[in-house]
Amino acid sequence: MMKTLKQLSAFSIIGLVLLFLSSCDDNSDTFTITAPNAPVLADLQITQIELDAANTGNPAIALNWSESDYGQPTAVNYAIQFSMDEAFTAPVTATSVTGRNDITLSVGEVNSAAGNAGLNPFEWGTLYTRVTASLGTQQSEPITSNTLQFDVYPYYNYVFKDYYLVGNGTAPGWDNNANNPPLFRDADNPNLYYYTGFFTKGGGDFNDGRFKVLESRGLWQPQWGVTDNEGDDVIKTEGDIAGNPTTQSNDPGRFGVPSDGTINSPLTFLLKSTL
Repeated sequence: MMKTLKQLSAFSIIGLVLLFLSSCDDNSDTFTITAPNAPVLADLQITQIELDAANTGNPAIALNWSESDYGQPTAVNYAIQFSMDEAFTAPVTATSVTGRNDITLSVGEVNSAAGNAGLNPFEWGTLYTRVTASLGTQQSEPITSNTLQFDVYPYYNYVFKDYYLVGNGTAPGWDNNANNPPLFRDADNPNLYYYTGFFTKGGGDFNDGRFKVLESRGLWQPQWGVTDNEGDDVIKTEGDIAGNPTTQSNDPGRFGVPSDGTINSPLTFLLKSTL
């Protein structure tokens, strides 16, 4: 009897699984979009903007566009892009919005876009702008708007990022505003950083000899570390890096050294293009 019950139970489970899979197949929906219409940027009310370094938070330019229609009731992403040429050979995305069709950019934002696009500071230059619509986190089905242009007079724009060490393996300890030592930028690759210096293992505990990388002294975010969670962050000599908020919403794990000493070979910190 027990054997029969086991067999019935097994057959019943298999039947339920097949029924569930069949039910899933029968009720599946297909998400279909139509060929989207391109957003249309409205004409600008100004043709020249002289950017004031003393008022970086002031509004500089307001952009409005018609919404793209993908044939589905879904939120559309809009990336606001700038370029120093009308062909957008090397477009710079100043910011992105979702589900809206207007944006006001500050003096600082336009100045950063102009500098990143390649315009020289303290001289007039032409800047081109457009909006690119897309769907989802993968920016699927992109379509660009018409192009507008205006003349801009940027101030000096520091386009590089700086990085600093913090942690009990370094001189400042876990104080994020104690003259934290900077990483040194490669002369040929602006996304490659080095550091050579003394690290301490302290008491030799699992949590000693640790450090992270900060982007600003005095601020804990953005910060960079390893992809492992703190507590599971076994010391490694190489591997992927993680950043809050760049790659995740929680703080990354810690880098570390196995013993006291001056690291003669550079600590290499490479920012990948996806970060």
